[in-house]
This record gives sequence, C-alpha cells and structure tokens, in this order.
Amino acid sequence: MALPSSRPLQQIALSDIAAFTGVVLENGEEFVGRRVDIASDELSGEDVAEVLTRVTGREIHYVELPLEQVRQAMREDGARMFEWFDK
Repeated sequence: MALPSSRPLQQIALSDIAAFTGVVLENGEEFVGRRVDIASDELSGEDVAEVLTRVTGREIHYVELPLEQVRQAMREDGARMFEWFDK
C-alpha cells in the first residue's frame, strides 16, 4: 500500500459490518442522527505482514508503494484516499 509500514490503519471485517448493520436496523431509533465510527482492528502494514507470516507459514513482507504508482493505477481519487489514510 502507499503508506509507511508503521502507519496503523483501522480495519474491519465485512461480517462485522453486516452484524452492526443488523443492530442498527433492529434499533433504528437509537441511531437516528448519529454518526458511528466502527473498526475492529488497528494494524500497521508491518503488523499485517507479521500476522500473515504466522498464519500462512510463509514469509510475508510489507512493501510501501510510491504514491505516484497508486495515482497512475487508481487516479487522483485513489491517491487522495491514501494521503488521507496517512494523516
């Protein structure tokens, strides 16, 4: 990714999003007008590589991509997203 290897990034599994969506739908009145940030993990690229190495038994290394490479592949919106993640 186009982030320093030590930059933590909040992440969440799709199944956790689905479960939370169910809670919101069942209790909608409690969430009207509210913004709720959800994340289940906050891991750096180094952390993710470590976990993948342990789980797969294969050596995984984090590689930071140059933002310009991301900009070429994902255009300006993709580059801005990674700039925002880095802040």
